Amino acid sequence: MRGYAHREFRRGAHPRFFTNVAKLADIPFERFEEAWLTEPIFALFERVVEHHATKVAVDDGRERFTYGELHRAARRLARTISRIVPDGRPVGIALPSNAQFPIAALACLAAGRPYVPIDLSYPEAHNARVLEEAGLAAAVIDRIDSYDLPSSIPLIYVPSPTDEKTEEGIDIAPATGPAFILFTSGSTGRPKGICNDQAAILQRVAQATNLCHLNANDRILLLSSPGTIAGVRETYSALLNGATLLIANPLRVGIGGVLKIAATAGATFTYSVPALMRSILAAPEAEQAFSRLRLLRVGGDHVLDSDLALYRQMLSPRCGILVSFSSTEVPAVFQWFVPPNWKPDGPRLPIGYRCADVDFLLSSRGDKTADPATRAGELVVRSKYLALGLWQQGGLQPGPFVPDPAQPDCRVYHTGDVVNLRDDGLAEMVGRNDRQIKIRGLRVDLGQIEAVLRRCPGVSDAAVIARYDGDEVSGLAAYIARREGTRGDLIKTLKRTVDADLPPHMRPARLHLLAEIPRLPSFKPDIKALTEMDRQERFEQAVAEPQTAMDSPQHNEASGESDRMGGLRPIIETAWTALLGRDSFIADRPWDEAGGDSLKALELWFRLEHALGQTLPLDALQPQTTPSRLAATLDRFGRSSTTLCYGDGAAAGRPVIFLLPGILGDEPILVRFRAHLADSVHFEVIEYPEWRALTDDSISFDILVNSAVRQIIDKARGNPCFLAGYSYGGFVAHEVTRRLQAAGQPVGLLALIDARRTVLSFRDRIRRVRSLLSKPGELPLSLERKVIALCIRLRLFAPLRLLLSERLTSRFPKLAFVFRYHLLWMLRLKAIKGWKPTPLSVPTIIFSSEDLLPGQTWDLGWRNFCHPLRIAHLGGTHASILESPLRERLCAELLDALGTCDRQRVRQTSAQSNQNLPDAAARI
Repeated sequence: MRGYAHREFRRGAHPRFFTNVAKLADIPFERFEEAWLTEPIFALFERVVEHHATKVAVDDGRERFTYGELHRAARRLARTISRIVPDGRPVGIALPSNAQFPIAALACLAAGRPYVPIDLSYPEAHNARVLEEAGLAAAVIDRIDSYDLPSSIPLIYVPSPTDEKTEEGIDIAPATGPAFILFTSGSTGRPKGICNDQAAILQRVAQATNLCHLNANDRILLLSSPGTIAGVRETYSALLNGATLLIANPLRVGIGGVLKIAATAGATFTYSVPALMRSILAAPEAEQAFSRLRLLRVGGDHVLDSDLALYRQMLSPRCGILVSFSSTEVPAVFQWFVPPNWKPDGPRLPIGYRCADVDFLLSSRGDKTADPATRAGELVVRSKYLALGLWQQGGLQPGPFVPDPAQPDCRVYHTGDVVNLRDDGLAEMVGRNDRQIKIRGLRVDLGQIEAVLRRCPGVSDAAVIARYDGDEVSGLAAYIARREGTRGDLIKTLKRTVDADLPPHMRPARLHLLAEIPRLPSFKPDIKALTEMDRQERFEQAVAEPQTAMDSPQHNEASGESDRMGGLRPIIETAWTALLGRDSFIADRPWDEAGGDSLKALELWFRLEHALGQTLPLDALQPQTTPSRLAATLDRFGRSSTTLCYGDGAAAGRPVIFLLPGILGDEPILVRFRAHLADSVHFEVIEYPEWRALTDDSISFDILVNSAVRQIIDKARGNPCFLAGYSYGGFVAHEVTRRLQAAGQPVGLLALIDARRTVLSFRDRIRRVRSLLSKPGELPLSLERKVIALCIRLRLFAPLRLLLSERLTSRFPKLAFVFRYHLLWMLRLKAIKGWKPTPLSVPTIIFSSEDLLPGQTWDLGWRNFCHPLRIAHLGGTHASILESPLRERLCAELLDALGTCDRQRVRQTSAQSNQNLPDAAARI
């Protein structure tokens, strides 16, 4: 770095940087002074508390704490940390993104110990490497939602903010040295810990405060994880300005939950990566939810011209749009307010004008004497607010951050980002000079994925490439060279390894086996060759439409059902194309790679079942299912005329679980849950009566329950069985268990998966139960639902039958699907009205998420109705409790419960009850 002289760096904000800040001039705020940048964050926070002690500081939709409560809890925790953790040693924060997280973060800063956020949504193997690299001296956890940590790490519990016990003062640690360590993707195969000090975050807070006029009247919506630099910046931007921090983690509360929090609290400011904001603004309620938003800040990835059009369409004309460029290592280098009438001149928006407090130059690769007039090149940054270095093996290392001899208090960092300066002063992001990419705003180092793949037995080499959809990365593809002599299904092994070791955004969509990885003369992987191979493969799939498995002469001759296959093909083609496009059908792409999701899966199944005139098992649709595989599976199902269970074949000695699904019946998250246990458990999915059965007779819960009892008695035939119910299915399962016992059918275990009995006692049941039992934001409560509710209340079933007639359903399948979706929901919800559970004497285990309403307890209202009762609190949301990594914990707990059941007692009663089954079934 000696070649860099002071004069070579561009300095100071661009003259046009503040051009569009005039619209903020009428918003009063307290300027964040430069002198405060050297003060401890906790000392600045205490000044805010003096003026806003009774004001709400943080609200996550479940809990809210005032500034005074936050302050008391943080001081109490800081005293504990100071006593337990040696100076300079890091503290892990193993908490979800909720109202308690700021308590732990502030306490660590007050005690002078750097903190490490542990993302609880990441796989345990990934977090294990983070813990090993961090070298934690202790970890902060919640007393209820605990996270499994090594026994060698002392645990500290978050104190209750509502405890008003008087606390002694504390000596606030100076604002020097490491403050927080954020782990990102690393090219070595291990997560990379980036360490910043308090001044680095205060500089970001000062810039945001003074540029955006943040003030105590703002309600800042936090969408980012606290383990990201954006999450850290937005948290302290709120708490050091007396604003209210609205925590709305989309992974925990869903898009619907985000919109609900934003609308209820009246969010005025938020930051988001472009991909997330697209999803949020696509929801019908978004325009109203963000009606009070005065400023949207976007960054972390390319902002497209279509994004800008969406912002202008959905947000108020008074809402400013701020585009910024920064990273975990570097504060904002470029940002700008997009003028209201500015029109994009390309598919990507510029990243902004240069900011103050950061010097930069653009360098050609390897150029140590760059000309300051250079218009394009790698971005090299100099500032005293850069990251301190890398945190490795429990200690701080300088890493790529090099002191600048010209300014000893500054460090210099090669970002790897290639930037172009336009004639108008705006900067454009060109790309990277390394293999780092971003997917939905999350950093991904392809080298880390390759390292994980290479660690898998049987792999001699691996290379990962990015797939692009226009200017954005749409996914990843991995090429693997098999080690000689390796046996078994290597792809299956690799998929298990990837799922266990990597977060979802880093998992390749396709895994390919090669004899060897193509390489350049320098022995580096030939990325261009691999990209061309991937492109060619997809092209060949697209043009080989007649040769798909659905058209294969060999397949048709072997099955002897060419007529049936010929009939299946246009049905699947019509349904698949309507939802995912014709290109993915022609290319025979897997469901998940083609863009399929849970709601589309339900609509696809509705279309197929309507066209074929029969009920189909949803297990046939897996993430890797292609149109050709789907046709082959449905053909096999049609010829066998038997129930298709995941994994095929009989139970083979495995315990049988009768699964009662949610209010709409089977769904993809339940399919993945069953797939995870396919080797250990045999599932029988209970089907609920269709909507016509409920309208033909009185709308009664007995119709659903009796149907389930008949199915179970018919299949169990007196053998011991186990019941599991998810959500609404838990209510059905409880009542079914009671009637099975009365009929003499032995039940060894009842598993209730987030079935919240207490929601049935709330007023306005339809709105509340829908928000609790559904995936938030998928289908809004609309006028259509109100019309359906009115027809049900007045028992006007003829119009409902007409709207779902064969003629209208065939002509308008999408509208018919949405209408049936709503109708089923309303009818089944109406059916359970008035049902009250009766106490059961059967071993019961309750799996609960953290989506509780005020006053709810972890037993979800079942304590007086299930004996004996065991509660397994998993955390997460109503939907994520069935997704990885919580799904793995749920499955392990369920298997453990099955193993500890008193099966011997159940078997002894089986023979005695067998003779009573025919008469009992007849009575039901």
